[in-house]
Amino acid sequence: MAGLLLGTLAGNGVVVSAAEDVWGTIGPIRWDLDSEGNLLFRGSLKFPLLEPDKIPWREYAGRIKSVTFDVSSIQDGDLTNYFL
Repeated sequence: MAGLLLGTLAGNGVVVSAAEDVWGTIGPIRWDLDSEGNLLFRGSLKFPLLEPDKIPWREYAGRIKSVTFDVSSIQDGDLTNYFL
């Protein structure tokens, strides 16, 4: 992640950089939202079920222009509420 680390938002594990990149983790999956609106999921194993109000990138949804999955060994998961 490029840029100066500005801080972690209270309790939800979201990190924001000076370059407006945002990232965090959901279980074993890391997500990154860059300043151009690209949301990238990276990792393996299982996508956890999340309630709509617990989606960590929800407050940035208006910035998302594309979604990419760079994942391997996905065993199961539920993306039902990820993009409401």
